[in-house]
Amino acid sequence: MFKLRYLLPLALVTGLLAIPASASADSASATISIAGNATLISLSPGPVAVTVHYSCPNVAGNVFVSIQENGVLVLGSGATSATCDGQNHSATVTVAGAFTPGTATAVAEVSSAGIGSFALAQDAIAIK
Repeated sequence: MFKLRYLLPLALVTGLLAIPASASADSASATISIAGNATLISLSPGPVAVTVHYSCPNVAGNVFVSIQENGVLVLGSGATSATCDGQNHSATVTVAGAFTPGTATAVAEVSSAGIGSFALAQDAIAIK
């Protein structure tokens, strides 16, 4: 039986994959990019670590990453707090899921609370 807890990540990834490769509410206020590939944290299948580079304005924020592994219905997402001070930062986000080595599509978002600043990036990655 397909559980409802799988529907939200599926809807999120499906919706985000329909957007352009990058988008921003205000390109001068927030940016994000996916830095290379995902690394399996434990033995396969398992969660992966994805590094992103981002910047966002002076307010609290979050970084979200979702991955859909190609060829198999494996979805996962993860989040971490963002340091939003107008400077460039890197963060490694753990994405939960039963991932195996191969290709995937990653979607990353940085958002700042209160002022509506956000940026999205989508990229093909390798899971290693």
